This record gives sequence, C-alpha cells and structure tokens, in this order.
Amino acid sequence: MDRTAFFAALRRRTCGVFGTSLSQSQVDGINGILDAFATHGDGRDKTLAYALATAYHETGARMVPVREGFAKDDVSARWIVAKREYGQPAGKYDHVLYGRGQVQLTWLKNCDASSKDAGYDLVASASRATCFPSIANRPVSMPRGIIQERLERKRALSVLGSGFA
Repeated sequence: MDRTAFFAALRRRTCGVFGTSLSQSQVDGINGILDAFATHGDGRDKTLAYALATAYHETGARMVPVREGFAKDDVSARWIVAKREYGQPAGKYDHVLYGRGQVQLTWLKNCDASSKDAGYDLVASASRATCFPSIANRPVSMPRGIIQERLERKRALSVLGSGFA
C-alpha cells in the first residue's frame, strides 16, 4: 500500500472521514493498524477496512487505544460499566473487562480468544490492550475472533431466513 497516497486520500475534503487534517496521534494509530495488518492480517482489503472502521468508530475517530467511555483511568471506566453485565469482575483474575483498545474489547471469552492473537494474556493484564501500542495495535487480528463470531451468527441467522441476517 502506498501510505502517502492513502493519507492524502484521507485528508481530501471529499473523503468525509477526518476532515482535511489528521493529528499525529491519529496518523500513529492508523500506521499501527497498517503495520499490524501487514504482519498479522489475512491480506484481504475487506478485513483491513473492517479493522480501520472499527477503530474509527470505537475510538471516536481518535484511532488510538482508549478505555470505555473515554475514561481517563481504570476506576472511571469501571464506574461507567458497573451496571452492565460485562462490568462485573470475571475470570480467575476477577478483572472487570470493560472496553479497551482500538476495538473496545469486552467480555471474558473475547479477551481470552484475543490473547492468542495478541501473544499476551489480556485476561490477566487487560489494561495492556489500552496502554501499550505494541499490544494494542497488534490485534488487528484481534477482531478476527469478533469477525468470526459475527460471521457464524450471520450464517446461523441466514438459515432462519433473509429477514434476520
């Protein structure tokens, strides 16, 4: 991919995604995703587009890892999700697995599955999905588990009829 052309396209007035400028942190976040995809992705444009769109949506266009609700610290993030089902301590480490990172990774099963992709135990140290760019950016393959789950759900729903998919 020609990154110069890619970033120029993102900055075009007609693009409608970021306006005509990107902050350095947005550029760094996008580059992290592109780097991670180059080494860990499946090579499909659709997967890369999904990863970029997910990061855009889940980070409020910041493109860098964030805590759920854009909380400044873990205590604030736990408070934000306290009444949600995934806002309760879970797993053998009894951590609250609120949304973290560029994909807002939640739930014990997703953190556990994503640990394999990240090469780091995200259940034991869930905050690594937010705090360390090398971990946070690597899981562009992290959405793989989430994508797989959605594809399986879509396949199951398509059996029930087209109105459900």
